[in-house]
Amino acid sequence: MILVTDIYQLTNIFPKEEIYGLTSQIRRCAVSIPSNIILLKDTEEMATRII
Repeated sequence: MILVTDIYQLTNIFPKEEIYGLTSQIRRCAVSIPSNIILLKDTEEMATRII
């Protein structure tokens, strides 16, 4: 979660014309990284229960 808040704070200083371009892409990536880690962890836990 620290990564996401740091990215959002950093992108606040980007030019306003980038709000729908680069800023949006960077913010979506920042949210996607922890989400994918959690999803992977859940998938691995589920796999160990099946085996």
